[in-house]
Amino acid sequence: MSKRGEKTHYTADNKKPMTSKLEKNDADLKKAIKVGDWNDVVLIAKGNHIIYRINGNVTTTLIDESPNALKEGVLALQLHAGYTMDIQFKNIRINRFE
Repeated sequence: MSKRGEKTHYTADNKKPMTSKLEKNDADLKKAIKVGDWNDVVLIAKGNHIIYRINGNVTTTLIDESPNALKEGVLALQLHAGYTMDIQFKNIRINRFE
């Protein structure tokens, strides 16, 4: 819903999202990803605001004010279909914000 290097905001009218650029661009953020090694990923989902970090770098942010946005449900770890790849997860922690 939001590309690397961008801030994305879906408004309540549910039309095309507004986007703006983060401080670091896509190419710089891609360099911070350790291919073939462990990466530290932090996903913060607080209400309708989501922040995604890889190795200390904010890679994307999303605000979803759409009336169709899900407010609760299943938490899933996703692997995109396509070329052959391996993915592993370790040290997963979930903190609940009140």
